[in-house]
Amino acid sequence: MKRYKNKDIRSKYSVEFWFMVSGMVLSILSILLIVYGLFATVRVMKARCPYEEVLESYGRHAGQVATFEIVEEPVWVGKATRADYYLVTDGSRYIISEMKKSRYEKIRDEVKASGKYDLEGMTLIIADKDERNEVAENVSKELGENINIYNFDDELGDVQLKYAKYNYFSILWTGYAANLIVGGVFLLFCLPMWIENSTVLKNSKQFISLSNITADDVDRAASEAEVKWYDGLYVCGTKTMLVGFRVDHSQEYKEQIAFKYDEIRRIYSVTNLVSTGGTAKKEKVKTYVEAADGNKYILSDTDFRFSMDGYAEVVALFEDLKEIAPHVIQEPADARYEVFRYPFFVPDSDSTGRMAEGAKAYELASDYLIEMVWRFEQHNPASDYEKPEEIFSMKIAFTQTGFAEITVGYFAEFENDIKANMDEFLRRELREVWDECMGEDEVVVFCEK
Repeated sequence: MKRYKNKDIRSKYSVEFWFMVSGMVLSILSILLIVYGLFATVRVMKARCPYEEVLESYGRHAGQVATFEIVEEPVWVGKATRADYYLVTDGSRYIISEMKKSRYEKIRDEVKASGKYDLEGMTLIIADKDERNEVAENVSKELGENINIYNFDDELGDVQLKYAKYNYFSILWTGYAANLIVGGVFLLFCLPMWIENSTVLKNSKQFISLSNITADDVDRAASEAEVKWYDGLYVCGTKTMLVGFRVDHSQEYKEQIAFKYDEIRRIYSVTNLVSTGGTAKKEKVKTYVEAADGNKYILSDTDFRFSMDGYAEVVALFEDLKEIAPHVIQEPADARYEVFRYPFFVPDSDSTGRMAEGAKAYELASDYLIEMVWRFEQHNPASDYEKPEEIFSMKIAFTQTGFAEITVGYFAEFENDIKANMDEFLRRELREVWDECMGEDEVVVFCEK
């Protein structure tokens, strides 16, 4: 599958690419494992022969379909994982057969009735050391001979006969159950992984666009100089277009989105807090574009563990758009603004312990105000609001008359909520931000009405 040349876009889809490759390889191996079991069953059924011929044959003795005519009742000599081991004989030699108790009872009754029974099944090896020891000890007691794990194969054959009806499905399950189970389980997980990530990579080349922008157009534009990649937002800004690679594939959208700058009328971002279990939360940041066709599109829909990460990316994108596309309005059509003013106070420098306010407070704190604005924006108080989806912007500025002015941009439909709750929230938030900003300095600034 052809991949993007731009390293940032390619990196964004690197996980999906390797999951697709891994899913494809493992799915193919799983299918081969199952197919091998299906065809091998036919092969071993055609090679059915007496047990003695299996022992005399060259090569691997396990996994062959064999028959053994017994003339005495089977004798229990050990416990297998899902069945039991029995000592059986054809009158000239003894071997070990694995079968379930219900099958043993039928064979016992048949031998009593007719004096013989044609035992059939698939040859296997008792691999478990403890099981071999148990069988050897019990056979020794039964036959009165010294049989142990060292002469086990010589006395009882190097393979045992696991009972199985001579039909395709019985032999398939007896001899190749591991192929079916392992292959089936891997296929169950790997095939969806292959399909899902192939779909993601395919969708990465499909675009919603007003001017029929194709993946090749995006690839060429993203390969030029001065291309900006907004990591975390998965947005690419080229000289001619803005491209969003939407990552939440559980949503209704699958395609990516691309607009030329003159096709964009508005852009804004909204934050939602999403629970990740317990008290932990992450930020889901959605960036919307209102295009020339009058419709609203989701440019980016991503999660951030820390609010400052998402906020910084959005700010960087919006600042760059001011230079590249100054005509783009950075607010929704139904935007409303409310300004909240709070006086701030600073310890006076006259050592009296009094708090300076107004112009004096501004003068004393002037060296810290730029940092405080930066910290406020990095902290992104909007994400801590009970309903962050109501807000699309929050800015702070300090006046020379000693006031902190916070301008809250919100959607018109939430005006009543903002006016009822925002003042109390901001006063509480400002104290926390002030403590964070100024705690290591000797100047303490706090806001109160």
